[in-house]
Amino acid sequence: MPERKLAALMDIASINIESEFDDILKQILEITCRAMNAHSGTIMLTGKTDKLRMVAKYGLSEDYIDRVYKAAEDFDVPLTSSPSGTALKTGQHYEVPNLFEEPKCRPWINLSKEMGFTSQIFTPMIYGMEVLGLLNVYFADEHHFTKVEIEFVKLAASQAASIVHNAKTKTNGLALIESEKKYHNLFDNSSDPMFILDDDTNFLEINMAGAEMLGYTQEEIIGTHTSKYITPKSMELINERRKKRKQGIKIPRTILVELPGAKHRYIEVKSIVIRRSGRREEVCCIARDVTETQMLSKIEPRQKAFGYLIRGVRGGKTRELILNYISDKSYNANQLATALNLDYKTIRHHLDVLVKSEVVGKIKSGSKYNLYYKR
Repeated sequence: MPERKLAALMDIASINIESEFDDILKQILEITCRAMNAHSGTIMLTGKTDKLRMVAKYGLSEDYIDRVYKAAEDFDVPLTSSPSGTALKTGQHYEVPNLFEEPKCRPWINLSKEMGFTSQIFTPMIYGMEVLGLLNVYFADEHHFTKVEIEFVKLAASQAASIVHNAKTKTNGLALIESEKKYHNLFDNSSDPMFILDDDTNFLEINMAGAEMLGYTQEEIIGTHTSKYITPKSMELINERRKKRKQGIKIPRTILVELPGAKHRYIEVKSIVIRRSGRREEVCCIARDVTETQMLSKIEPRQKAFGYLIRGVRGGKTRELILNYISDKSYNANQLATALNLDYKTIRHHLDVLVKSEVVGKIKSGSKYNLYYKR
């Protein structure tokens, strides 16, 4: 290969990828076109949908790229209907010795005539197995490309692909860092409890609001298991959801869990499965204390049950006596029978009715007695 072309390849390889991405593309194109004594050239890049975008030009008018798209629009064809589409699809270079004789160039013939070029070569920029774009070189007159020219433009396109890949990786990395910063700023400063769990429901991260909700410091919570902070029944519900999700069964995004304590609290948790770079699946959650709403939803049916059990029914007066007596303190059935001067069986019967109706609760005290309290 001629010394001039070898020098050009070295120049492309030494391009500083710290430069602006558009400047990198322009440098690649200019070095290639000058080394080939070409009239002009363009670079096209593929997008997420494999649509081609013309992103750089050399030796052409300022409005050339816009006019390329306008010509395609006038003929109602995509840019990939040109020889560029064939090169993109096959991953092989495509030569056009005379574009005025090439049917695929028809929509752009007048524009090419005005710009002053007749011949083109479209060369895929391949990195690994991926076609990142096309490096295209144009000549003023009809031109049959030599093996040396084709080999050179292929090497230039290959080096260009490496530069573009590295530049994109750097850009994507910076964008990811910036995105992570914004996310953590939102996460840390949110007034809503937020936390991230691993696939085994261990806490990976939790914000200040979340730590306050659970009654621990962030340092104490991170690394611990969810079961430490919720009731066994709620943990069973979470495990069932995990099982369904792994089986591919669609589950609601929102779940209601219960926090244990002297006074149970109800927490509504919205979750979404995420996968961050280099990590396993994680579950991002945002929580809201809905204890008051839950309690209000239970009051009305309980009041109805209370009225049904007390007012105008047999045994209602006895139940009312029991409820008044245990309103401030818990008692067992023997204590209530003595205090109210009623037999034990009668007291137990009414207590069982009140417990079943959820007007009264009971807790185990030692191994012998249940203590009853007003809910």
